[in-house]
Amino acid sequence: MALNFIINFLKKNLNNNKKYLPVLLVLIFAIFHTFLASKTFSIDDNGNIRTAFAAFGDIPLHMTQVTKFGLNDLDDLNEPIYAGSKLKYPFIINFFSGFLLRITGNLTFAMLVPVFVLIILNVFIVYLIYKKFTGGRWLALFALLFFFLGSGLGAWSHLQHAFDNSMSLSEFNNYLLSNNIATAVKNDAVYPEQNIGFGAPLSMSFLHQRTFLLGLFGFLLFFLLINVKTDDLKKKQRWIWAGIVLGALPMAHAHSFIATGIVLGLSLFVALINKNWQRFKFLFAIAMIAFVIALPQVWYLIGDNDSFGEDSGFMHLRVGWMTEPSTGSIRYPEGIEPTIWHTAFLKFLWVNFGVILPAFFVAAVYVFWPRQINSVYGIKKMRYFALFGLMLFLVVQFIKFQPWDYDNNKLLVYWQFFTAGLLMMLLGRIYEKKKILGVVLTSVFLVAVLGSGVVDMIPRAMANGESLYVIFNLDARKMAEYIHLNIPESEIILTGTAHLNPVNSLAGREVWVGYPGWLWTRGINYSDRIRDVKNFYTDPISGKYFVEKENINYALFDNSVVYDFNANKEIFDQNFRKVFESGSYTLYEL
Repeated sequence: MALNFIINFLKKNLNNNKKYLPVLLVLIFAIFHTFLASKTFSIDDNGNIRTAFAAFGDIPLHMTQVTKFGLNDLDDLNEPIYAGSKLKYPFIINFFSGFLLRITGNLTFAMLVPVFVLIILNVFIVYLIYKKFTGGRWLALFALLFFFLGSGLGAWSHLQHAFDNSMSLSEFNNYLLSNNIATAVKNDAVYPEQNIGFGAPLSMSFLHQRTFLLGLFGFLLFFLLINVKTDDLKKKQRWIWAGIVLGALPMAHAHSFIATGIVLGLSLFVALINKNWQRFKFLFAIAMIAFVIALPQVWYLIGDNDSFGEDSGFMHLRVGWMTEPSTGSIRYPEGIEPTIWHTAFLKFLWVNFGVILPAFFVAAVYVFWPRQINSVYGIKKMRYFALFGLMLFLVVQFIKFQPWDYDNNKLLVYWQFFTAGLLMMLLGRIYEKKKILGVVLTSVFLVAVLGSGVVDMIPRAMANGESLYVIFNLDARKMAEYIHLNIPESEIILTGTAHLNPVNSLAGREVWVGYPGWLWTRGINYSDRIRDVKNFYTDPISGKYFVEKENINYALFDNSVVYDFNANKEIFDQNFRKVFESGSYTLYEL
């Protein structure tokens, strides 16, 4: 009955006033977004936990924190993937999911509900911001689609393949599904081809990166709070709330905190240059509140962390995003020193950003051209978007914030946020002066910008339950349940180093050393522990000294230790007491 009421209400308003159509399309997009996100975590009829291909690496990591907070002590801030260390990761959303798991006992509910709420809020706040700055509902809708789906040339090679082979639409769809085509990421290119480190933010960031969804929400709230009329600058509740939102971001999402800080810093600088003292005081008060709230969090995350040394890979200067050799980095000819002056760098930018990047620079030059100084207020708004976008893009090109340079693409997402607004405002101005030209330019540009993102949505939307990847089967869940109910929380369990680990992802317990890929991105030096784990599983008799020294009383045997360390189950059976067995998982007391 409620559904019929909503449908009748929309029909009535759409029939009476076409201005509501963009809002309806935004609602449809938000629903589609939540539909895609629902594929990142599901439990099938056989008890298997499944996820989408793109979430295969991220969701098990977030589960380590959700189950840690949901099944164990809420005030325990130890790192589940590296025993004995503190959790140096923005964990607010996973803490909240853990709390939901604690009160509901439903892992699916705990994992998905916060994500769904944030998706809907983010989509509509993005639309409201673009509407406020572009002044039009359709331009705001186009900017929203640009922000979430805009990307470079990731799909064009696949479209060329379909054209060369005269594929029908259904054949192209099957081709995408059967080959797990993703246009947002590519890490295996061979020169002269180039990798893809930046794709449509919807698929690259806002489906499986849970912390980013919360970070985006904080950024959007902050941006709304600081963009006010002069009369509102004196309202204390506005700058207090803005300071609180920015101050809370370090534990929500680090890159969103950096991006929001850049926006605040530039806003302060502009207010100072323009001698707008009222706005300067408003922004400075926000900065002081945020500083007081954020400083303890930043200190907790990095203050006593020796991984932030000179050789850690954190926070150092380099010229050119993804120029340093790494997974997914720019491909140069053999024997060529990585540099931004080689054509490989330009091709990498072209493949990753397509027409978006040159269009952004053209728009930035246009709005800052001297003849625009005395122009209308619209140019002033465009200048802010151009300035914020330009600074974010340059920061990415000169500062590497973490060991894997790829992760800087989170700042580029915010660059695209401002780029989308800037270019839609510019196209809107063209439309006001020459309608036909404006329609043609906007249509051609959106096709070029949205093409790869739309293609990337096809296999994600069409993936059904059976085609989703099993990350934990029922045997793994039974093992985790036994550990949760029978093994004291204080016990550290020795496991292999595969990222699909029921001990930390399902039981929320600490393991001696977890997946190296996760540890590397945190700057944790795990080499000694990896060596000890390998020695133990390869030869548990001579390697037992290490578990005795570290007071480790339990070890998990599964297929991963056979594959990674050539472990022999017969030796374990002969020398250790079998505590519990579930399928390919066996827990031993050492």
